Amino acid sequence: MEESSLKEILNALQLHSGRTDEKIKQALQSHSERTDEKIKQALQSHSERTDEKIKQALQSHSERIDQRIEQSLQSHSDHIDQKLEQRFQSYSDHIDQKLEQTKLDLQNQMNEGFKQVDKRLDNLDKKFTGLRVELTETQETVNFLSSKSAQHERKLQNIY
Repeated sequence: MEESSLKEILNALQLHSGRTDEKIKQALQSHSERTDEKIKQALQSHSERTDEKIKQALQSHSERIDQRIEQSLQSHSDHIDQKLEQRFQSYSDHIDQKLEQTKLDLQNQMNEGFKQVDKRLDNLDKKFTGLRVELTETQETVNFLSSKSAQHERKLQNIY
């Protein structure tokens, strides 16, 4: 009897153990699922907060880099503008000097040309004055000779 009671106790223990194992298994499964869900939610929340922090940090860093680049570009642009302005001013001054020198050279050449023209005109005036005097003398000679010829013709007419 003892053996059969032991067997019954053992069977009861096994049955109770099987039920307990099943309950523990179910409780562990339920606890595991709840824990997994909590961990999943915590990780999701942590990931979202971390993503937002990273996004904000990147945005802030990007804005600082943009400002630095913009400042550098503006500084470089100002420097280039200044150099170009200096070069243009230098070229402008050089061109102004060349134009002024060319103007003076042209004025000198024109003045020299006018002097030559004036000299030639004076020479022509003298030549025409000389020709006028010669023409006047020739006209006086022609007039004299015409009057003499007329006198001789009258004498000849009186003789015939």
